[in-house]
Amino acid sequence: MTYTQTSVAVDIINGGVKVNALPERVSATVNHRVNLGEHPAQVHKKIEKLAKEVAKKYNLTLHAFDDIEEPSSIHLTASNDHTLEPAPVTPTSGVVYDVLSGTTRGLYPDVKMAPGIMTGNTGT
Repeated sequence: MTYTQTSVAVDIINGGVKVNALPERVSATVNHRVNLGEHPAQVHKKIEKLAKEVAKKYNLTLHAFDDIEEPSSIHLTASNDHTLEPAPVTPTSGVVYDVLSGTTRGLYPDVKMAPGIMTGNTGT
């Protein structure tokens, strides 16, 4: 059995400006491809839970999705630049699907027609 989940990819990391000096600020951009049946709000809650653990461990103030632009203390910020709502599931019954599956069965009788969808709002 195959399970799918929301994918996570750290795409951009920014930090220091010179060798042998700790950076004053560090940022990472993390891309999430939201799984079918999951909502971006659920992903935000997971991120906030993980960020709370890190903030507590390192005695940081956490700003999770609260739109504070420049906190004045040592802090950890989780923000959201862009949320793409999950794509609606395409219906698999009705005239369009019946014509598509009927034509496929007529041309290729041994082929089994089944609907499918990719996760993450990708162009499929």
